[in-house]
Amino acid sequence: MSAAQPMPQPRRRSAPSPATPARRPSLSVVPAPVRDRGSSALVLVCIALLVGGLLGSLMLNTMMAKGSYDQARLQSDLAAQAQLEDSLQTKLDSQTSPRNLAARASALGMVQQQAPLIIRLSDGTVIGLDD
Repeated sequence: MSAAQPMPQPRRRSAPSPATPARRPSLSVVPAPVRDRGSSALVLVCIALLVGGLLGSLMLNTMMAKGSYDQARLQSDLAAQAQLEDSLQTKLDSQTSPRNLAARASALGMVQQQAPLIIRLSDGTVIGLDD
């Protein structure tokens, strides 16, 4: 008992009748779009930032080069000062040597003590005097 159902037929559009003309949409003039000036301002800001960054980089590089020259100059000054200190220390060591001190003392009329003297602090007596 199955009854076959007939298939529905697709609807067809009827062709426009020649008696009624098809309506065409009406056309009108559209004004030209207004150019947005915001994009040119953005380009100018980007260019300004780029130029500022390049100038900042140039200044930083220049300052670092100047610092390098200053460092080299200070190192050479430090080496010269170290050399001067070494020469002065050598001169001081030669002047304070026992041989030099003895020669300068004898030039001033001083004589070397032959026997050492000892002072006893408890009673203040001097031991080693040739009386």
